[in-house]
Amino acid sequence: MAKFWFIVLLLVCSFCLQARINLVPNPSFEDTLGCPQFYPDLNGKVVDWYSFRGTPDYFNICSSGCGYNNQTGYQLPRTGVAYVGVATYAVAQSDVGEHLGIKPSLN
Repeated sequence: MAKFWFIVLLLVCSFCLQARINLVPNPSFEDTLGCPQFYPDLNGKVVDWYSFRGTPDYFNICSSGCGYNNQTGYQLPRTGVAYVGVATYAVAQSDVGEHLGIKPSLN
């Protein structure tokens, strides 16, 4: 009986791995509508991504002002040529969190 459940588990896991659905479109912020020119230039510059609270900053190598060398220092992206920075905590302000996300798809 244990062999039966083991085989069922393998089949289910195999099916789950084959049905890989990308829930996060444009995960490395590479699909752009334009190069960021100033902070917090996220809305209208990155396909599918929007700021919902605060002002997340969009950094891309194509920008001279919002590139890898920016107001917070020097940072390379994990992959590709772009990344987004958010503030999560500040001592002077109790409500500083920034949020970004995608609009849900209705398909």
